[in-house]
Amino acid sequence: MRNLVKAGLTAALLAGATVAQAETTLILGEAGPNRGARAESLNWFAEKATELSGGDLQFDIQ
Repeated sequence: MRNLVKAGLTAALLAGATVAQAETTLILGEAGPNRGARAESLNWFAEKATELSGGDLQFDIQ
C-alpha cells in the first residue's frame, strides 16, 4: 500500500511539472462504501496530491 501511495504521489508530482499549468480533476470511482482504512488512506492520498500540486490536481472520489 505504501508503494502505491509513493507511486501515486510521484505521478502527481510529474503531472504537475509539465509546461502547461492547468487545474486537472481526476475522477475515481469506488465500488465500496466510503468508510474504513481503505477510504481513509484514499482520502489522505487525494489531499496530499492536491497539496503537493499547489491545487492544480483535484480528485473527485465517487
